Amino acid sequence: PQEYCKTGVMHPPKGNSKSAAFGFDTVLGFGIKMASNIAQRFADFIVHIFKQKLQPVAERLAATWCAKSPTLARWWAHRESLGTDQASLFSVLMYTDDPCFLCVGADMTFEALKCWHWLTSSLNTPMAVPDKRSLGTSAVWIGVQFFSDLGVCTLPTQKVLRA
Repeated sequence: PQEYCKTGVMHPPKGNSKSAAFGFDTVLGFGIKMASNIAQRFADFIVHIFKQKLQPVAERLAATWCAKSPTLARWWAHRESLGTDQASLFSVLMYTDDPCFLCVGADMTFEALKCWHWLTSSLNTPMAVPDKRSLGTSAVWIGVQFFSDLGVCTLPTQKVLRA
C-alpha cells in the first residue's frame, strides 16, 4: 500500500446486476479540486444520455433511407457487420464542456439539435455563447478548424506557436 487512492467514483448497478462498479484515481494531476477530469466525467455522462435518446431516431431514419435505396441498404448492412458505431448517421464528441456533433443530412441534424435542446434544458445546463456555436460543414472545435466536407483540419498560428 505505498500508494493509496486519492479519489473514487461509484457507478450504480446496471440491469439485473446487484454489484456497483468503482473507479479509483491514484494520481491527481490538478490536485483534489474541481478540475477537468471531473468535468469530463460529467461530459461523458451527457454524451451517453444524448446517444441513448438519439439512436432510435437515427435507426428509424436510416431504415427509411435504406428502404428507398438497395445500394445504400447493402452498404449499411456491411457497415453494421463491422461492429458497434460503424454504421451511424451521427457522432458526438465532447471535451470537458465543448461538444461537437457530426450529422448526416438535414433531417439528422434537425433531430440532433432537438435532442441537444431537450438534454440541456432538462439538465439546466447552459449552452455555449452564440460566438462559439457553428452549424454547417466547417467548425472550430477545441481550437482546431475542421472542414468536414474536405476531410481537412487546420491549426491557427497561435496554437502552433504555443505547442
